[in-house]
Amino acid sequence: MVGAGHVEAGDRAGGIDGRRLALLYAAFAALALAVYAPSLRGEFLSDDLGYVVANPWVRGLALGSPWSLLDPFGEAAAYVANWAPVHLFAHALEWRIFGADTLGWRVVNVLVHAGVAALLVPVFLRAGVSAVPAALAALLFLLHPASVEVVAWITQLKTLLCLAFGVG
Repeated sequence: MVGAGHVEAGDRAGGIDGRRLALLYAAFAALALAVYAPSLRGEFLSDDLGYVVANPWVRGLALGSPWSLLDPFGEAAAYVANWAPVHLFAHALEWRIFGADTLGWRVVNVLVHAGVAALLVPVFLRAGVSAVPAALAALLFLLHPASVEVVAWITQLKTLLCLAFGVG
C-alpha cells in the first residue's frame, strides 16, 4: 500500500520509468544523428565566430579563471553582450575537448536536442496525453525542420540547454 505522501518512481518522470526514458533517448539520439548527419561536418558560422572562435574566454579560461564567466558585469559577459555563464562555460569545455573540429560540437548539439525531445514525453504524459501521441509529438519536435538551426548552429547550444533545463 502506498501512502498519500509517497510518489512512485514512474510518477516523478511523468509516468515513464527511467529505463524506458533512457531507451527512448537512445532511439531519438540515433535517429537524430542519422537525420542531422549532413550538418555534422559544417564549419563555424555566423554567431559561432564571435561566441566561440574569436572568444578569448571560451578558447582559454586562463584569462581570469572560470570565475570570470560568472561575473554578470565582467569582461566575458561584455565581450558577447550577454551574460550567459552556463553557455560560455559549456563552450569553453567543448573547446578544451574538441578544439576547432566542429564535428564534436555539432554532435553535442544533436545529443542535447535528442535529450530535450525525450524529456518532452514525460511532460506530455504528465499533461494527460496518452503514450503514443506523446511520443509522436516529441518525435515531431525532434525532426521538425524548424529545429535545424538550433542543432546546426553551434552557439544555439544555449537554446538547447535552456530548454533542457526548463523541460527537465
